[in-house]
Amino acid sequence: MITNEIMNITTNERRTWFGLQFVMVILLQNISQLVYLSLYALFSGRGFTVDFASKVFLVSELFSTALTILIFLVYALFVEKRSLVSLGFNYKRFLFEGFKGWLLGSTCIYLIVTIVDKLVRAQLVFTDNIDVGLIVLYLIGFVIQGLSEEVIFRGYLMNGLATRLKPFTAIVISSFIFALVHILNGHFFVWSFLSLLFLGLLLGLLFYERQNIWFVAGLHAGWNFTLGVIFGSNISSIDLGISVFKTNFYSKSPILSGGHFGLEGSFIATIVLVMGCLIYYVHFIRS
Repeated sequence: MITNEIMNITTNERRTWFGLQFVMVILLQNISQLVYLSLYALFSGRGFTVDFASKVFLVSELFSTALTILIFLVYALFVEKRSLVSLGFNYKRFLFEGFKGWLLGSTCIYLIVTIVDKLVRAQLVFTDNIDVGLIVLYLIGFVIQGLSEEVIFRGYLMNGLATRLKPFTAIVISSFIFALVHILNGHFFVWSFLSLLFLGLLLGLLFYERQNIWFVAGLHAGWNFTLGVIFGSNISSIDLGISVFKTNFYSKSPILSGGHFGLEGSFIATIVLVMGCLIYYVHFIRS
């Protein structure tokens, strides 16, 4: 087994009830969402009448995931007595690590779009009168949101499971939970589940190898931003309402286009992610 600094945990954490980590993933996320919706209702002037498809709501929801990060950090540090290092907060070259992760995430999406284009042809239509300010807000928002999900599923859950299970088993289970959580977004089918499962596996393997949260947070952010803001695809069924390009595929088959779930739910995305996982798994075996 590879010795990994981010697997260093405290004695108190080892005594944490095994099932508690699954419960806390759901509970703490729901608490952060409830707090955010309450604040949104308070300051929006519209009460609890929320337009979930509005750009204001979508952008503010991305920024609200900073609250999710804070809640998980407070719980992990002060209740489970975790260290920041065990959550992946290794600050060595963190900006460079995040940038490299972003490039990999963007490259994966570009590769998926290119392959789908070769199979069914795709039309990229440049969007006129782009709101640059909104694009920048989405960029910052996805950085925060990418970090929040990686703190939850890799830093907290995966490493917590690894205190009792083999690292690869912890990676698989946390990836399965990561995929299941996205069922709530709607338009979920077998290929979207498999794509998210293998995306979780790839993120888990990279987190274990890179020994920091920044690379996988960058990959997650780059994946979402390139998918939704650059190519105009839905992100787990969510339409951002703005993009640099609008990508039209000459196929109505959700297996190839991902349907309403978005391009990440396509068969091609699954294949690309499977190949990525195999490459890194072979790299681990050789290590």
